[in-house]
Amino acid sequence: MLHWRDERIKVPSELHRKILSIGQDIVHAATNSRTLTVKHVILAKAVQQKTGSLSLVSLLNQNHHSINKTLLQEMDTASAEIILSQDELGYHMPQGMVPNILPVFGWDNNDFNNRGHFSGSSQVHDTTGYMAQPRLDEPRNTQGPEPQCPVDQPRTRRRSIKPMEEKIHICIISRKTEPPHYSDAAKQLVTLNPSVAEKSHATDFAWKLARMDANLDDNVQPENQEVPGWKGFNSKIQGTVSSFHRMDVKPHRIGYSQAIYRPPNNDVIYTFLCRSVEMTDKVMDSDHGRGSCSVQVVVDMGIWFKAIQVILSKGSTDPRMKRIVLHQGPFHTAMRFLACPGFLFGSAGLRDIFIEAGIIAEGSVNTVLQGDHWERGLYAHSLAAEAFNRLRFMAFVKQLEITSSWETLKSDIDRLRHNISSDALEELLHADAFKETFRLYNEYIASLAPNGKFWSTYINLIGILLRHVRASRTGDWRLHIYSELEMLPWFFACGRTVYDRYKPLYLLQMLNLADTHPDAEEQMLDGNLFRRAATHL
Repeated sequence: MLHWRDERIKVPSELHRKILSIGQDIVHAATNSRTLTVKHVILAKAVQQKTGSLSLVSLLNQNHHSINKTLLQEMDTASAEIILSQDELGYHMPQGMVPNILPVFGWDNNDFNNRGHFSGSSQVHDTTGYMAQPRLDEPRNTQGPEPQCPVDQPRTRRRSIKPMEEKIHICIISRKTEPPHYSDAAKQLVTLNPSVAEKSHATDFAWKLARMDANLDDNVQPENQEVPGWKGFNSKIQGTVSSFHRMDVKPHRIGYSQAIYRPPNNDVIYTFLCRSVEMTDKVMDSDHGRGSCSVQVVVDMGIWFKAIQVILSKGSTDPRMKRIVLHQGPFHTAMRFLACPGFLFGSAGLRDIFIEAGIIAEGSVNTVLQGDHWERGLYAHSLAAEAFNRLRFMAFVKQLEITSSWETLKSDIDRLRHNISSDALEELLHADAFKETFRLYNEYIASLAPNGKFWSTYINLIGILLRHVRASRTGDWRLHIYSELEMLPWFFACGRTVYDRYKPLYLLQMLNLADTHPDAEEQMLDGNLFRRAATHL
């Protein structure tokens, strides 16, 4: 609303924003930059955050579009001092966390090379972490309570901040402690029910059939393909890809913990485990398990086998360690498993297929087969596995006796092809014609000759990898455990020494959670272990 001769004039919001912008420019120029306006402060901060360039902020200031870089640094320093003054734990805790919702912590090591001397003297090694909470039934745009900061602060003109003193807990392990014996869980590990993965198997089979032509006996030209790839297909039916009761996968609220500027040795690992417990107790109150609830921490394998020794050795003297549930990061496990197909099949012709088909360039194919490129590796292997499966399925159709159920299956697949949704998928998976074809196809695969079984093993490996990715992205804990159990023999076969040594212990601990940490198992069954920053797969 604007005033003109004691009358109010209503203007559109777009025009009102432009008028405010011009008005702030006039105030900024008339007072020779002594009066700070919202536009000039926010623009400088936004440009600095987006580009990381103070020179660009200076250029804007010279043209009277923002404050200068000196004042910007002073404001950043004052904001950091305000936040640090409010920390009661002696270190910075992520802001905006909602009370009484169990968080999940993740810690990892970061190595920065500043391109200094070849001796590595300029490298920086630190340990960083995050704190994540599921949003549960909150709206997707809810960010949690905003931190309360004082509005008026005296200007100190300081442009740098004194770092907080790091309090590192000392952890000396003189002798390795043996893990407890899990006799009952070991029996579960061997006889884990394969029905956990049946829906995932069937979903992948339905996707492969939908990608073929209308008669299900030939390929579809790329320009005529209506069904998206594996990731796009699962994004459209993400509520039912592995569990029909999970109809919505919501992102997490994520905050970043204060970094520990040391590599993850035993002292640092013990320190961030203690911090995780303290931050959990800070979020939870006495009615929701403060001091007793489980604390879930996710690390990679390089930290896990050190941290498990810290927990076992300190468990008798520090009761906080008994509350820790230590997880191995699913992405690190998937990255290591991605190298298994290349290790087994790279020299059997897979390397030549990738190059001659134009999937991977010759200069990059070795690193892809070694599992060092996640996106390119997953794309190349899933594409090759789909092509091999089409050839195998077309051979299956040639020897199949065509019946009326086959025609029914084609019409069911056609409905899914033109309406990719959770309802259409569920209808197809429960159809008798689909179940019968799926059973006959599996029997055909088991009866193949040695060469057919050899390449069927490759298709099976990629299927295990995709099921593991699906479990992580949909929060299906049972499918996650089953897919890691399927990975275990291949870690042994491909010489993944660290994983074949420690993965069985991890799986036994997870299968025994109902007795050791029942609240943690309940949280994982709800899909709250796997951190998600977005709603799509």
